[in-house]
Amino acid sequence: MRFKTADDFAVFMREQFRGFGLPYNVSLAKKFYQYLRFLKQENRKHNLTRITDDEEIVVKHFLDSLSPLRFIRLGQAKGFSLVDVGSGAGFPGVPFALLYPRNRIVLIESNQKKCEFLRCLVALLKLQNVEIVPERAEACGRNPDYREQFRYVTTRALAPFAVLAELCLPLLAIGGTLIVYKGGSFPRKMDSVRSVLRTLGGVLENTQSFRLPYLKHQRTLLFVKKQEATPTKYPRRPGIPAKRPLGWINKNFT
Repeated sequence: MRFKTADDFAVFMREQFRGFGLPYNVSLAKKFYQYLRFLKQENRKHNLTRITDDEEIVVKHFLDSLSPLRFIRLGQAKGFSLVDVGSGAGFPGVPFALLYPRNRIVLIESNQKKCEFLRCLVALLKLQNVEIVPERAEACGRNPDYREQFRYVTTRALAPFAVLAELCLPLLAIGGTLIVYKGGSFPRKMDSVRSVLRTLGGVLENTQSFRLPYLKHQRTLLFVKKQEATPTKYPRRPGIPAKRPLGWINKNFT
């Protein structure tokens, strides 16, 4: 479905966000409507997302990005910083930047075309709190400007959990939370997952499975707490985490 007007978009967004327990206001809806229109415009050139239906973009991208707010309150950590690894078309980093305009939000994206899209998007939305880093996560994890500097790390990237853990946990400050977005359910065999996290200084604190409203797609969020500093040998050099993931990999859990 395509929204005919900004008001149609706002009505749908209000119903879905409030029904799901997420914050909503008119100024926020205006920004998200700009986001949707620009995403669809640029998607014709750069293949940023396979999701092109307006209602699906609202639910599968905008609402899903902010779904952790049902389970944790980012706003309670005053002055928190957040880094989004593999930001792509800006999810979930840009929705968080819109909701928390006074907090530092960093988007890590190694694809240069997607970085250019993000730069244009950030300018369009007049976001002063966003930094775009056109680097691989492995390089950022070894850079003292980013290593263990963030209260929250998020990722919706399509990679096995062991790979995401190695890319993300080095960026997380001790006491911080890594939020991993996944489709479907978490695997039953947890020993290998916990072992990988221990190696990197983390522990699986919580998992939440739920269905997105309206479309009813199942999603799972994993919340990992950083308990100790990540050993300096991690992350390994670019490409190695994906080629030789730590510990066990369940190929069905991506």
